[in-house]
Amino acid sequence: MNQITVLPGKPLPHGATLVNGGVNFSLFSRNGTEVTLDIFENSDDEFPVFSYKFNPELNKTGDIWHCQLQGLKAGALF
Repeated sequence: MNQITVLPGKPLPHGATLVNGGVNFSLFSRNGTEVTLDIFENSDDEFPVFSYKFNPELNKTGDIWHCQLQGLKAGALF
């Protein structure tokens, strides 16, 4: 797995979107109090190879949680 750098990301568009050098993740949750994003190498892995707990001060705009993982490539499992 490549080195991953976490950036705040953007709230739109929703979902997992390829961006220059990584992937932006955005999801809507009106009542969610926390979000953790887990990245796996294989679909049958028991544990993630990378995990990120969103910081609501950096990774939340209104009801939208977001982050960008630089270094993550297309085909990553989350």
